[in-house]
Amino acid sequence: MTLPSDDDERAALDLFQRALDAPSTDRLRFIDEARDVSPAVRARAAALAAADSASDDALLTGGAVARLVDITAPDRVGSYKVVRLIGAGGMGAVFLGRRDAGDFDQIVAIKVIRKGLLSDAVVERFERERTILASLTHPGVARLYDGGALPDGSPFMIMEFVDGSPVTTYADANSLTLAARVALVVKAAEAIGYAHRNLVVHRDVTPANVLVTRDGEVKVIDFGIARPYEDEPDADDAGARFDSLSHTPGFAAPERLAGARATTLVDIFSLGRLLEALTRRQGGGRELRAIIAKATRADPADRYQSTDDFIQDLQALTLGEPVDAYGGGVFYRFGKFVRRQRVLAGAAALAFLSLTGGLAATTALYQRAEEQRRAADTRFSEVRALASFMLFELYDDLEKVTGATASREKIASKARTYLDSLYKDERASRAVRLEAAVGDKRLADILGNPTIANLGRRDEFEPLLTRAIARLDELDAASPDDPAVLRALADAHFSRAIFEYIVKDSMVDAHEAAKQSAALYGRLAEDAGPASDERRLYIRASMLSGPPLIWDEKKAEGVAILRQARKDIIAYRAERPDDLKALRLHGSTLTELARALERADETPEDPDAEILEIWDEAVSARRE
Repeated sequence: MTLPSDDDERAALDLFQRALDAPSTDRLRFIDEARDVSPAVRARAAALAAADSASDDALLTGGAVARLVDITAPDRVGSYKVVRLIGAGGMGAVFLGRRDAGDFDQIVAIKVIRKGLLSDAVVERFERERTILASLTHPGVARLYDGGALPDGSPFMIMEFVDGSPVTTYADANSLTLAARVALVVKAAEAIGYAHRNLVVHRDVTPANVLVTRDGEVKVIDFGIARPYEDEPDADDAGARFDSLSHTPGFAAPERLAGARATTLVDIFSLGRLLEALTRRQGGGRELRAIIAKATRADPADRYQSTDDFIQDLQALTLGEPVDAYGGGVFYRFGKFVRRQRVLAGAAALAFLSLTGGLAATTALYQRAEEQRRAADTRFSEVRALASFMLFELYDDLEKVTGATASREKIASKARTYLDSLYKDERASRAVRLEAAVGDKRLADILGNPTIANLGRRDEFEPLLTRAIARLDELDAASPDDPAVLRALADAHFSRAIFEYIVKDSMVDAHEAAKQSAALYGRLAEDAGPASDERRLYIRASMLSGPPLIWDEKKAEGVAILRQARKDIIAYRAERPDDLKALRLHGSTLTELARALERADETPEDPDAEILEIWDEAVSARRE
């Protein structure tokens, strides 16, 4: 299939938007009678209009209420009472829910997928996606708390309710400047970039799915149709039919409309369309148009290859720095330099009157310096991408190959060098330093974490993990309460607790590390809620702090911690009964409690009976 050109795609989108002002029954006639565009553009606009009006093959997101579907509002879903309908579309409906379990008040959005729309195979895929999406913790991403199925079999998801307006509505209502509108797109791109780094593609980035709260905070919603991009369906797979619902006409990349697999580049395209929609009436000049054009190229290879590259050009636009997408040559870049350094430029103008001969030499030197800077920046980005690829994707692939231990060791060693250089580079942003610190922790686990397949280089584990924790502490001190940093610190302290307990046999240090990890997960769980992944990780770390006390002859204290962990995991499983990770943790907690009671030699009326009861519970959990 031949993909439409950029110009044809823009013209078709413009015609489609004009047709929306006509009654739905007259839109195709309006498009057919348009004589200011080519037949190809009319055909493309007609396809967009047809997709928009299809009741079963399009997904309306955000607050769309154009077509209600055959979903009867349930009285309640889990612990939440349904308050009212928020919106509906061809795929399902979204309801406002309020928790009424009595322990605390919480407002959520409950998305119900229409019964019978998804095959059994797609429902299974949908449930796997829900587990992955629940792990996304970023201030710009609306949280997914829980999910399941209604009694009639309709799948549902419980999500963070965002009390906000679509980004275009917010910008127009507040008469935002061009710079402020670009800043909103940057925040949305940062949230999408976080999802990409966690191997999730959104697939439907539109103004309706990028909301702005009254406080001006950007929240990207509706990740419920996203999928880890290494798990794309084949065209004839059941998942492909579900996947075909997950785009909005006008914002979907051409390859998506042609049926190709979705990658991170489809989100880049949609972000470009979002930028265009936000700034259409603001001017912005040739540089802004160049950014939009590059983001929305028909050929994915010609677009920005990452959200970081897209954001870098947007920030350059607002700071008056050279925009890579614009090109412009040496005089363009020199002009940008002059405008940024107005005082210096004034002095240079005076000098120019007497030193015109030196200008050519200065220009040549500036050009050389700029070329060297760009080359260095390119190398920096390449090293950053290479380190991440080697340490996560390539290493994991090689781990499955028999006899690849030597190659894995070489990769780990080279990745360690790259991570260190990235962190120390003066150009490293906060995000890059966080990636490097998380990479250090990941590398430490690869080298010697006893709970996973490791390289057996345990003498290297501790110094590398210590470095990771020190760097994360620096980032936390600079920006306290950053959820990404707190999560990374909690993970690192948990790895340290495991190492101290199993490898070093240092019970005091193991207990303290587990306590630190639990405290950090606990802070995250306060915001995320009782059914969040952070709550489960808090219980896991808290549970781990108990056994070291048993071995350190503080048996009563250790048993008390494990008894509380047992209560906590039972309560958590009531919130998420189908969560396999919670089920495994339940079994582990019961096992540790039974062992602790044996070692502690407690003397209730019938100690043996209690221990046997707990062992039976543990066996049941393992069997389940």
